[in-house]
Amino acid sequence: DGPNMTDDFAAFRCIDPGTFGERLEAAHRLKEEGNALLNAGDYEEALEKYLEGLYRTEFHEKALAMVKLPQVDMERLRAVRVPLLLNAVLCELRMNPEEQTRRLARAERWCAEVLNEQPDNAKALFRRAQLLGRAGEYTEARRLLERLCRQQPSERAFRTELASVAKRSLQVRRETS
Repeated sequence: DGPNMTDDFAAFRCIDPGTFGERLEAAHRLKEEGNALLNAGDYEEALEKYLEGLYRTEFHEKALAMVKLPQVDMERLRAVRVPLLLNAVLCELRMNPEEQTRRLARAERWCAEVLNEQPDNAKALFRRAQLLGRAGEYTEARRLLERLCRQQPSERAFRTELASVAKRSLQVRRETS
């Protein structure tokens, strides 16, 4: 996170974000628009909507500390920001379906932000496991997925991803031995 870190929001800097309430309202609307695009399979356009929504919810931490935002407003902010972050990660995963040597660093950063605030967020843990699997980090991906399967045994997506990671891990072991 140094000075040469890419600016996820460069395209939106010209937008006047508005008051706190206007920003949350716009972010919620952008999330809904992004969801419609995501469901239609337009991941790039959906990601743009989510990024603009995230920009609307971006507040400087020192400024937030100075104004002492009421807890209810912090919760409202989180309630919009967390789905935007996780849906942006999903777009990155869908646009990059194959394993790669390059990491999906931006998506990992977004996952980390959610997990920093909500360490037990199952969707964030699942997305993190998916990112780890894509990066070939099967042991860590399996550990997370096994934990999720224990916590929510009826969640089919967790079991499916665990089986997929186990299969890819086995393939890699066979190819390298």
